[in-house]
Amino acid sequence: MRRNGAAFGIGERALAGLARMIQATDLKLDFSKIPYATEQEAYAGAILGSADLVGQMATASTWEKLLFLYYEFREAGIPGNETEFDILRKTRGFYDSTNRRLEVTLSGVHELARFHFRERHGVDSNLYLVAIERQMAYLDGIIADSTTNFRHKLHRGDQKRLHEAVAHG
Repeated sequence: MRRNGAAFGIGERALAGLARMIQATDLKLDFSKIPYATEQEAYAGAILGSADLVGQMATASTWEKLLFLYYEFREAGIPGNETEFDILRKTRGFYDSTNRRLEVTLSGVHELARFHFRERHGVDSNLYLVAIERQMAYLDGIIADSTTNFRHKLHRGDQKRLHEAVAHG
């Protein structure tokens, strides 16, 4: 942002604030240590950080993308994931810590999406959270089922069947 913002006509003061807000998407940074200039800027950072997490977790191709992350970790020499399946198993813990970040660190602003869906689409539900819960149920099904190669279940067609199986008990 700082390097390219001027090309878009963004002033120096706005660039600094935008750069701080973008830092909210960095899971390695302590959100409370980001030196926001105002309470509104911190709130905008919380919204951006929440949108980033929720958007990634709710995406239908989350699990396929997760396997690419395994190879990135392996290439970077990051220990802890000996196989692709390890990263899938560890995702439940990541999900739990993500929930804590959304609820506590980012002040639960992700819940405001419910108002969007209600006002815009007449649905009184946060469809992002519904999608995330389905994603996690799907992942739990992949981990619990050792009868087939888990990679086959990461394709959208199989995902739909497993979602149906999980939904119907």
